Amino acid sequence: MVEIKISDIPIKDTIKASEVIGKKVFTITGKVYGRVRDIYLNPRALTLEAIKVDKGIFGKNHYIGKNFIEKITKTGVKLIMDPINAFVGKNVYDKKGKKIGKVKLIEKVGPKKDIFAFVISVGACEEIVIEERDIKKIGDDVQLKLEYIG
Repeated sequence: MVEIKISDIPIKDTIKASEVIGKKVFTITGKVYGRVRDIYLNPRALTLEAIKVDKGIFGKNHYIGKNFIEKITKTGVKLIMDPINAFVGKNVYDKKGKKIGKVKLIEKVGPKKDIFAFVISVGACEEIVIEERDIKKIGDDVQLKLEYIG
């Protein structure tokens, strides 16, 4: 039997795009972020550029660039990090552990749009904005370096 190779990989070891569509997308922490909706290829370089992630009926679809993808398998896609939008809805605590609210929105700010600002809902009609430099840790929740006085 003749083995067909594409560059240095046998064709049997490649993955068809159709096998990845609909598969789960996992964050670095193993949480399901959504499902692969589309795969975007660069027609000149013949490389993967991005995937579109379906966040479900009530979620907004997100694009994940190739630099944030660790690997693609027949069972799904693993990211190298938690997408920043995954933190919307997380509880926010000040440096003393006092809960001050929930992440409502994350925006890029600054002249180069290279700084993240977290909009935090702290009450029925009140919001505060926290820049990334004031965040101590992001995990299951968001912990600030500052004490909230409100």
